Amino acid sequence: MDTSNPAYKHGHAGREGFSPTYHSWASMLVRCTNPNRHTWKHYGGRGIQVCDRWLEFENFLVDMGERPDGTTLDRKDNDGNYEPTNCRWADTTTQARNSKQVVWVEIDGVNKRLVEWCEELGRSINTVRDRVKYYGMTYEDALTKPIVKGRPKR
Repeated sequence: MDTSNPAYKHGHAGREGFSPTYHSWASMLVRCTNPNRHTWKHYGGRGIQVCDRWLEFENFLVDMGERPDGTTLDRKDNDGNYEPTNCRWADTTTQARNSKQVVWVEIDGVNKRLVEWCEELGRSINTVRDRVKYYGMTYEDALTKPIVKGRPKR
């Protein structure tokens, strides 16, 4: 093995392909730096940047460690940059709850994600969404009003 070859520098990229950690790092860079990529508008196009330190894979690896199975790179603050204090390895459930499309609902002064209210109150998220979309209910009403068997009257 020629350790002077950049592909062997860290052992995560070479003839055998890329490690999951390297793939996450490279994908992060592309999302934020290549305006020709379809995901650009959601990342670099919104001003999301990669910190200078993470432009080198070795620094990213030191800060984040190996990517655990079943996880991908996640920003804690979706409007924040890719940097050590704002990133973590997260599973799909954690990431889905951290999406910019998450619906927040306030009931009795308590603000939670819609999915959390559904879990707490034993409601189906699809039923709640349907009640809001098709019957014009507020999220609070859709979560708290009794569900009547059959189709509600319009």
